[in-house]
Amino acid sequence: MSDPAKAPSSAARPRIIYPQAKAGYGYDVTITKEPTAAPSRLYCARLSNAARLENTRLVLVRIEIPDGYGPTVIEAMRVLDAHFEAWLRVRQS
Repeated sequence: MSDPAKAPSSAARPRIIYPQAKAGYGYDVTITKEPTAAPSRLYCARLSNAARLENTRLVLVRIEIPDGYGPTVIEAMRVLDAHFEAWLRVRQS
Protein backbone atom coordinates (compact mmCIF):
# COMPACT_ATOMS: atom_id res chain seq x y z
CA MET A 1 0.00 0.00 0.00
CA SER A 2 1.36 3.45 -0.87
CA ASP A 3 1.80 6.23 1.66
CA PRO A 4 -0.71 9.02 0.78
CA ALA A 5 1.49 11.64 2.49
CA LYS A 6 4.41 10.81 0.21
CA ALA A 7 4.80 13.01 -2.89
CA PRO A 8 4.55 11.20 -6.24
CA SER A 9 7.78 10.55 -8.11
CA SER A 10 8.69 12.95 -10.91
CA ALA A 11 7.69 10.27 -13.44
CA ALA A 12 4.17 10.19 -11.93
CA ARG A 13 3.67 13.97 -11.97
CA PRO A 14 1.49 15.28 -14.77
CA ARG A 15 3.40 17.17 -17.42
CA ILE A 16 2.53 19.15 -20.50
CA ILE A 17 4.88 19.67 -23.44
CA TYR A 18 4.71 22.84 -25.52
CA PRO A 19 6.70 23.10 -28.77
CA GLN A 20 8.35 26.51 -29.20
CA ALA A 21 10.27 28.27 -32.00
CA LYS A 22 12.37 31.42 -31.57
CA ALA A 23 15.28 33.01 -33.43
CA GLY A 24 15.89 30.01 -35.69
CA TYR A 25 15.70 27.47 -32.84
CA GLY A 26 12.97 24.95 -32.15
CA TYR A 27 12.59 23.25 -28.79
CA ASP A 28 10.14 21.69 -26.40
CA VAL A 29 9.16 23.14 -23.04
CA THR A 30 8.04 20.59 -20.48
CA ILE A 31 5.83 21.95 -17.70
CA THR A 32 5.47 20.02 -14.46
CA LYS A 33 3.59 20.88 -11.31
CA GLU A 34 5.58 20.43 -8.09
CA PRO A 35 2.84 19.95 -5.45
CA THR A 36 5.27 20.06 -2.52
CA ALA A 37 7.09 23.22 -3.68
CA ALA A 38 6.61 26.70 -2.30
CA PRO A 39 3.80 28.63 -4.06
CA SER A 40 6.32 30.77 -5.99
CA ARG A 41 7.89 27.57 -7.44
CA LEU A 42 4.71 25.55 -8.02
CA TYR A 43 5.31 25.11 -11.76
CA CYS A 44 8.58 24.20 -13.46
CA ALA A 45 9.35 24.88 -17.15
CA ARG A 46 12.27 22.90 -18.63
CA LEU A 47 13.74 23.29 -22.12
CA SER A 48 14.52 20.08 -24.05
CA ASN A 49 14.96 18.68 -27.56
CA ALA A 50 16.53 21.82 -29.02
CA ALA A 51 17.42 22.14 -32.70
CA ARG A 52 18.60 24.96 -34.97
CA LEU A 53 17.62 25.43 -38.59
CA GLU A 54 20.72 25.39 -40.83
CA ASN A 55 20.42 25.34 -44.62
CA THR A 56 16.94 23.79 -44.51
CA ARG A 57 18.10 21.09 -42.02
CA LEU A 58 17.44 20.78 -38.33
CA VAL A 59 20.67 20.35 -36.37
CA LEU A 60 20.43 19.24 -32.74
CA VAL A 61 21.99 21.67 -30.27
CA ARG A 62 22.63 21.52 -26.57
CA ILE A 63 21.18 24.50 -24.74
CA GLU A 64 21.95 24.50 -21.05
CA ILE A 65 19.86 27.07 -19.23
CA PRO A 66 18.24 27.01 -15.80
CA ASP A 67 14.68 25.82 -15.48
CA GLY A 68 12.00 28.46 -15.05
CA TYR A 69 9.82 28.40 -11.94
CA GLY A 70 6.68 30.33 -11.13
CA PRO A 71 3.33 30.30 -9.35
CA THR A 72 1.55 29.74 -12.70
CA VAL A 73 2.42 28.01 -15.96
CA ILE A 74 2.66 31.38 -17.71
CA GLU A 75 5.08 32.80 -15.13
CA ALA A 76 7.28 29.69 -15.27
CA MET A 77 7.41 29.96 -19.08
CA ARG A 78 8.24 33.69 -18.86
CA VAL A 79 11.21 32.92 -16.61
CA LEU A 80 12.40 30.18 -18.99
CA ASP A 81 11.98 32.57 -21.95
CA ALA A 82 14.15 35.15 -20.16
CA HIS A 83 16.86 32.49 -19.60
CA PHE A 84 16.70 31.50 -23.28
CA GLU A 85 16.90 35.12 -24.46
CA ALA A 86 19.94 35.74 -22.22
CA TRP A 87 21.59 32.59 -23.61
CA LEU A 88 20.83 33.75 -27.16
CA ARG A 89 22.31 37.23 -26.56
CA VAL A 90 25.56 35.71 -25.26
CA ARG A 91 25.71 33.31 -28.21
CA GLN A 92 25.16 36.10 -30.75
CA SER A 93 27.79 38.45 -29.31
